[in-house]
Amino acid sequence: MNWARLYQRFEQSPVWAWVWRTLRLPRVVNAFLRRVPLRRTHGAFRWRARDIESFILAHEILGSPMKYDVSLFPSPIRTFIDLGCHAGYFTGLLQQISGSTCRGLMVDANPDMIREAEWHIRENGWEGVRAIWGLAGNSEAEGDAPFFIHRCSVCSSLYTNASWFEDKPVRELRVPSLRVGELWETHNPGLTVDLLKVDIEGAELTFIKNEQELLKRTQTILLEWHTYACDLSEIDSMLEGLGFVRGACLEKEKEVETYLYTREASAISSLQE
Repeated sequence: MNWARLYQRFEQSPVWAWVWRTLRLPRVVNAFLRRVPLRRTHGAFRWRARDIESFILAHEILGSPMKYDVSLFPSPIRTFIDLGCHAGYFTGLLQQISGSTCRGLMVDANPDMIREAEWHIRENGWEGVRAIWGLAGNSEAEGDAPFFIHRCSVCSSLYTNASWFEDKPVRELRVPSLRVGELWETHNPGLTVDLLKVDIEGAELTFIKNEQELLKRTQTILLEWHTYACDLSEIDSMLEGLGFVRGACLEKEKEVETYLYTREASAISSLQE
């Protein structure tokens, strides 16, 4: 999550604080981008950014070097779920890898990001992809729950105990809780999940507890572990029970580490029996 760290460091620096208070430059630029989005292409993927943070994130995922080592991803990628999809840049990366043939779900609790994800679906003609607004990983798994919109679009969360929420204004929304496994079966009945990305800002352990049946039909998990939310050993224990093995750390920051959990495709059918 380098973009969040970069944003936080800027805000903590005297120079950035002066720019923020005096010139209000990020607000001015973001206001302009909301009216005139930046548009770019990455191969066949046509994308846009309507705020500074989205532009940084897009370049981190799609640029060189890439945020993730895609050589470690399963091949082929025919199906996916992108939890915490933001505007859809990771899905765009997967479509690049698959030749725009993979089917899947994009999920985010920020309605502004879902609108951006829907724009990317239409603009790129991803017929097998759906963008869904809601919470994954809510402990209740029913009804709705508060979700906190950070002024930095990539830092919103179900929780406010991350350091980037300290003394920062947030906007609270009520967001419907989702049963992702049921949504998957509705839109992609009978299909397994080749790659599941979990970037839900501290709710990852609750998601794993809630979605055991979905995980039984998943081959690979790209998971961001938020160190303030739970112990990594808890995640390992639950996923090992489903046949997953944690690989090397792909990215490590102060409060966030990213891991790839894999297992043999044959393990999926045995768990579903």
